[in-house]
Amino acid sequence: MRKNDDYYRSIEERLRALLETVSGRTPLFRTEEIREFVDYSEYGVALKWLADTLVELGEPIGPELSKSIVELAEVMGTIDEMPIEIISAASSS
Repeated sequence: MRKNDDYYRSIEERLRALLETVSGRTPLFRTEEIREFVDYSEYGVALKWLADTLVELGEPIGPELSKSIVELAEVMGTIDEMPIEIISAASSS
């Protein structure tokens, strides 16, 4: 197995875990859309949609969830695409 395979497998596993965490808090159709992005290896899009959905719903985003999102975005190099609400929630704890 190549190093890249491990990297992408780890990203996918973390995204699926995040989806599982928020599945009861987001509309089913939105969760399914995000899951499709993950299925098609569109990881950056999936994470952005997940973060945007949480902000859009206006629900409180706890520090643990926001930290998980921010950490994954940093690993993926997409931190600049994350909503400020997510970044703020992660740094306020």
